[in-house]
Amino acid sequence: MPSRFWKLAIAATIVSAFTGATWIGIAAATDDEPPPIEKPATEPADVAPKSADPDAKAKPKADDSANPDENSSKANKPAAKPSKIVNHVRLELRVSGMSDNGCQIEIKPGHPACRFQPITYRTKIHKESITLPPLVVETSSADRNCSFDITIREKDQPAKTAHRSVRLTPAADDEPVPVKRLTCYLTAPSLAAKADGAKSINR
Repeated sequence: MPSRFWKLAIAATIVSAFTGATWIGIAAATDDEPPPIEKPATEPADVAPKSADPDAKAKPKADDSANPDENSSKANKPAAKPSKIVNHVRLELRVSGMSDNGCQIEIKPGHPACRFQPITYRTKIHKESITLPPLVVETSSADRNCSFDITIREKDQPAKTAHRSVRLTPAADDEPVPVKRLTCYLTAPSLAAKADGAKSINR
């Protein structure tokens, strides 16, 4: 035990004779380490009270995804169809190399956006020019184009088809239906066969 402690003990014994205090209390009070200092209890930080009203919470912004049916109906809305255009088209057919027995000519629409009544024309004699009655032609194409598939048939010859087209004219208000004239230069199947035969011989 250190000498300092003994000195303190003797001093405490002497003092106890006059004061009646125990030396143990003096020794404890004169320890090398200072008595611990109690820290004051910290008060809790102020916390904002929760609102009792559930409607006080911020409401989320409306989202279009919450209504998928409405969005899909907008996306699936069909686009406006182009307006139909009607013209009267007069076809003039100039057929080169038709045989003396004549031919059969069939005319029908060349694509789905073009509509008119298909026709069949027959001639039993050779004709270089054939003018047909006007056709009531209708198109819903964006470029107003109408196509004609013209097939010529001759006896003992394979059929030959040509494609011709014309752009229709929109009718003005309170105006008659526009009339278009289309001249088609065609080759008869018999003449085409002769030309193909001559090419094969030259090869």
